[in-house]
Amino acid sequence: MSARIAPAAKAQHRASRLGAQLLIATTLGASSRACLINPQKDYPVAGRVAATGGNGVADGGAGEGTAQGNGGELPGASRSGADGVGGAPASGDAGASSSAGATSPACNAEAECSIGKVCKDQRCQCVACPRGGVAGLPDTFCVVPANAVATGSVAPASPETPEQAIDGDANTAWASGDYAGNITISFPTPQPVAALVLYPEVSPGNVVVNYTISVHSDGGAVEMLTAQFTTASSQAWLRVPLSTPVMVTDITVEAHSRATDTWIALKEVLVVPCASN
Repeated sequence: MSARIAPAAKAQHRASRLGAQLLIATTLGASSRACLINPQKDYPVAGRVAATGGNGVADGGAGEGTAQGNGGELPGASRSGADGVGGAPASGDAGASSSAGATSPACNAEAECSIGKVCKDQRCQCVACPRGGVAGLPDTFCVVPANAVATGSVAPASPETPEQAIDGDANTAWASGDYAGNITISFPTPQPVAALVLYPEVSPGNVVVNYTISVHSDGGAVEMLTAQFTTASSQAWLRVPLSTPVMVTDITVEAHSRATDTWIALKEVLVVPCASN
């Protein structure tokens, strides 16, 4: 005859079995969720949502069991990623349109345009170089007007006079004959200037030349600029912008090198009349 199990002991035994089953189910559920995602797989969707497994807790009659689910990254809805991509072209188009309008404002007369620009085809456009430019340099670098006058320091009996720095010929040059020198260019009629261009020539090589430039406007103001040229540079010219375009009456360039065994020269001094050049 089988021994009878007390009702209280039977209830406790049943609760323990139920607690163990819940613990196994919770653990398996967490493991299954962790296996849903292959960490090596690259999902081709723009948005991603991170999902972290929670805690599984099963209470047994005799004790307590706890299971921790593994965190996994699940592919998110592609709609959020598509919205972000769609916003970029609209922003870019708006910027391009605004930029184009700012560089070429509409006009009906030249007085409506800024210094160095003329009204052409109902648009403010940069003035053309009246004497052209210098071969090998950007065509927005203008040779100074023919009535400009150049003076400055020069070696005794030297044929390389200041006038040769404004003749539009890069095969000629003004030479100081020393490691320091200065040249002044005067305009009988004020000229629009947004930037200056120096086309140096220095001998011997591997030296640094520092320039101090004084720009006098027709209103009497003077702007001081500085620039530096090294013969080791891959660029043969220096573009020195003014803080704002002005009508200029004269320009003085002072050059100085620390190498006392060198001499300084300028093949050409040019002007950029328009700020957008």
